[in-house]
Amino acid sequence: MSSVVFLRAVNVGGHKSFRPTVLAEQLAKLDVVSIGAAGTFVVRSAASESEIHAAFARKLPVETTMMIATAKQVVTLLAKAPFGRRSVTKGDGDYITIVETPLSDALVCPIRLPEGATWQVQIVEIRGAFVACVRRKSTGTQFYPNELVERHFGVAATTRGWPTFMKIQQVLER
Repeated sequence: MSSVVFLRAVNVGGHKSFRPTVLAEQLAKLDVVSIGAAGTFVVRSAASESEIHAAFARKLPVETTMMIATAKQVVTLLAKAPFGRRSVTKGDGDYITIVETPLSDALVCPIRLPEGATWQVQIVEIRGAFVACVRRKSTGTQFYPNELVERHFGVAATTRGWPTFMKIQQVLER
């Protein structure tokens, strides 16, 4: 069974920089595929979560928080299509924030952050460790889903754009 690894706060503005493709090569024994520069990897071997965590921790040149999801969890999220067929306004975007500690699916959505008419991030669905967010373009201070989800729920998180999940799906289908 494959897994997906999401690293938190790496390769952002020169902070905790490393080359994901080099890391994937170093973890060839686990059949690792790097997806982009933000620290997203598909592990195609049947290694356990603890084996994956240990292997990444040994080879990573930086210290970071690691979120690991099973391929089944990701495929279920993709099949659910949390964003539906909405049209995206230029500058807006669909994101999935992966939280370190799964949240209750019973939380009532949507949740708008900051609250009120000037919201910038709307949480549309929560599925355990996955928080589906819509980011609305606005003027002034710009908030990113990760920042607001971490602050609102008090958990470590990392965020990827929906197109990254489409790439993960392509790798999982190979």
